[in-house]
Amino acid sequence: MKTRILFLTALFISFLSHAQVSDKNGFAYETVKIGTQIWTAENLLTTTFQNGDPIPEAKNMEEWIKAGSEGKPMFVSWDKSSDEKAYGNLYNWYAITDKRGIAPKGWHVPTDKEWNILVSTLGSAQKATIKLKSIYDWEMLNLNINYGESGFEGLPAGIITSEGFYEDKGTFTYFWSSSEQESFGLNRNLSYDDSPFDSALGKKGNGLSVRLVKD
Repeated sequence: MKTRILFLTALFISFLSHAQVSDKNGFAYETVKIGTQIWTAENLLTTTFQNGDPIPEAKNMEEWIKAGSEGKPMFVSWDKSSDEKAYGNLYNWYAITDKRGIAPKGWHVPTDKEWNILVSTLGSAQKATIKLKSIYDWEMLNLNINYGESGFEGLPAGIITSEGFYEDKGTFTYFWSSSEQESFGLNRNLSYDDSPFDSALGKKGNGLSVRLVKD
């Protein structure tokens, strides 16, 4: 009987780790359970709010800068290369906090407090950086360190700044929280040099990656 219980428990954990959630556009995302939280293990790709309205896509630098300066939601897509889906889209803070909702029902963009829970679960901000990073695509990984054991699979997607410059692919990735401080949105970043996964202030017009956490 004990063996059967252990088997069913392992099966349940495996199911949680490989479950999927789909967005309004039908994109399916792998999920992973880390401590008491369930996270998407891939970056968001949706181009539609939950009420069906399209999220505006920047076609050029001028459109991106204008949206940020006016406090309007917008995203930029990858350059239609083979790694587009893996890296997801980059959204400004106004898109991820829009009242129409960017996340599927039962999910939401994490608050800064929820990022803190994740960090605590993984041991510390320093340990979180190592455990959250994928072993793929990062430049200058320390080959003596075991990366990625959380299953979060953070990839170095970079950032598009509020001024319209795309930076840091291969060396950094930035994730929004829905929290704000003064006139800034709070975010987290994973870095090539394994700096701690601490909270940081970001301009709301920046374009960052988005992960979701289950309600």
